[in-house]
Amino acid sequence: MPFTMKPYAKFWTCSNTLPKIKDINESIIRRFVFIEFKGNFKIPKHDLAKDILKDKEKIFVLFIKSLEVLLARGSFDIPEEIENVVKNFVEDSDSVS
Repeated sequence: MPFTMKPYAKFWTCSNTLPKIKDINESIIRRFVFIEFKGNFKIPKHDLAKDILKDKEKIFVLFIKSLEVLLARGSFDIPEEIENVVKNFVEDSDSVS
């Protein structure tokens, strides 16, 4: 029996540097969201895994509530600061300038 499917996927990666892309176009720009981490993180001395497991029910409820907000909104809410990171990336990657 035929059915209709709307594919939905996100690709996540992390890096210490921004990717090098030769041909930046609008379709590529629409798909990029860069999250800049400005802080330095130290490994905690306590057992983080135990803390997470201890609060797993609370974390799961938070996840479900956040998913409900996302689905109701229909898209991710991109903060201006992150949009500026993408804008700077495009400007730095512009092969014409």
